[in-house]
Amino acid sequence: MLKNNSTTPIKTITAGPLKNQAEKLATDINVDISNNTVYDKEELLKNLLGISSVEDLNKTDSWDFTITPRTAPERDKIERKLKQSIIDGFNNQNPPNYIFIDEVTFFTASELYALGEYCKRNNILLINTGDLKQGKTNKTWNIPNPI
Repeated sequence: MLKNNSTTPIKTITAGPLKNQAEKLATDINVDISNNTVYDKEELLKNLLGISSVEDLNKTDSWDFTITPRTAPERDKIERKLKQSIIDGFNNQNPPNYIFIDEVTFFTASELYALGEYCKRNNILLINTGDLKQGKTNKTWNIPNPI
C-alpha cells in the first residue's frame, strides 16, 4: 500500500485497456480502494482530458506542429504539442496524486503524450506498467516529466 505520512488521503487512479485489468492492478499494488478510481483506457482519457472521442485525440488536427529545417545529413526536427483548445478542456477538478496504467503498450503515443501533459499541469505522478517487449515493433514514448 502507498505509505501516507499526511492526514490528506492519497487519491489514485488505476487504468488499463479493460476495466478488469485496472481492477486487478489496484489489487496487485494494494491501493486504498476507498480513494481509488478504476477506469478502462477510454474512460480514463475522456474523464481526465475532457475529450468526447479518443479517436479525436489521435487526429493531427488536435496538435500543433513545428518543423525546424536542418542541413543534410541531419533530418528536420519536428515537434508537436497539444492544441490549446485540448488543454483548455482538461478536467483539473480534484485530480489524483498518482495514476497507474497497466498494459501501457495499448495506449498510442498521442494518448500517452496527452496524459503526460495533464499530469505535468496537475503535479501527478504517472506510473506505467506492462511488458514493453511483447510486440515486435514496440516503441516507447517519452512522457513529459510531471514534476
